[in-house]
Amino acid sequence: MAEINIPTGPIDFEPMNAIRCDRMEPSAPVNRQALLSALDGVELGARDRLIVDWLSGWESSTVATVCSWLGRVRNYAERIEYACRWTGWNNIDGRDRQVVKYDMCGKGEAGMSEARMIRDRTRAWQARQSLPVDAVVVSRPVHEWTIVQEADHA
Repeated sequence: MAEINIPTGPIDFEPMNAIRCDRMEPSAPVNRQALLSALDGVELGARDRLIVDWLSGWESSTVATVCSWLGRVRNYAERIEYACRWTGWNNIDGRDRQVVKYDMCGKGEAGMSEARMIRDRTRAWQARQSLPVDAVVVSRPVHEWTIVQEADHA
């Protein structure tokens, strides 16, 4: 019976036991299963499936390394936060001032979709208001958030 245990972190040595199958069982079907599992949720075209089949014929340790990369990229992508950045105006003390605004939209694929939707709506609004149309989607890894240490005001 096949066993698939793809490493989730950096690989320093050949992952010999990450994809194992019985001695009499060919490795290509198990390798293919591992690749398709790593690509779960990704829409595949004909060329993509052809490459999956081609990679399936490689050594299992090579396939395990590729699957590990895919998993780590997916995990990293889920830690990316997205926003829509655009130029707005504030009226402070009776004076109009140009400011950069950020509409935070969330993390991962859902955050990116939300940011794109807000960008499109903001661009349409800017055009209707005869403002510069400059709304864009921006992103940053969540681990880059910095906690601002403020002194307590007594």
